Amino acid sequence: MSLPVSLYESDGFSPAEAVVLKLWQDTPSTSTVYLKLDDGTVYVIPDTATVELLVTETWEAGPNNLYFTQAGTVEDAATGKISISIAAATLTKPGIYLGELTVTLAGSPVKRFRCYVEVVASLNSQQVCGPLTIGEIRAALRDRCAEDNYLLDKVEFQDGDIMYAIKRPIDWWNETVPSGVPTYSYSTFPFRYHWTDAVIGELLRIAGLQLSRNRLQLNGGGITTDDKARAEVYLNLGNKLISEFKIWGCSRMKRENLEKFTGYVRSGYF
Repeated sequence: MSLPVSLYESDGFSPAEAVVLKLWQDTPSTSTVYLKLDDGTVYVIPDTATVELLVTETWEAGPNNLYFTQAGTVEDAATGKISISIAAATLTKPGIYLGELTVTLAGSPVKRFRCYVEVVASLNSQQVCGPLTIGEIRAALRDRCAEDNYLLDKVEFQDGDIMYAIKRPIDWWNETVPSGVPTYSYSTFPFRYHWTDAVIGELLRIAGLQLSRNRLQLNGGGITTDDKARAEVYLNLGNKLISEFKIWGCSRMKRENLEKFTGYVRSGYF
């Protein structure tokens, strides 16, 4: 039995990867999606069922503040295959969004699937601060294609991993920030340089944990192999980048908090 050096199966893809819709601002798109259960097995779509995509910017947005909804088309129920066509007029705001694919039968939801939606900013539209993209993180990691990883011969991180890691620093900021200092969505965080480093740290830490869990040193024929030995390197560098982001983040929060302070203190001594 061969032991792959990749984080994933021999084909380079985890069957349990989260669905990621990669779209462009102001550009029509048709995406093919396969619905899968949490363990990666195929979800067979019931006969006569319909599928709808719901997209929102934050968990707190609620049903009345969705970015958009879009009906999907069932292409092959037996394999869970659906297609989703989205008009250019719908994709007006670039960003990283939370998505939900809802399967409805006879007017009632029977299954829901979490997903991510990336809308990349277009230079044809005016932007205040473009959010991070999967492509930028891949460029920073040099994990764009198989040719970037001559040993693995495949990408090391999947799109779903990157989307998850993009969210993590913003979750930390919003849970740590003092009252009066702004919180941000996954699309509006303005500190892109520090955000990029934090995302890389999250990815390396995730990979390091997985490598540690599957590490097995082999000896045979005078040859020793330990293809998961980079686990410590990943964990140490990942934790270092995350720690640096948090140190910077706390400093930034204090600065913004002080900038908002105004007033005076009366004293009888002056």
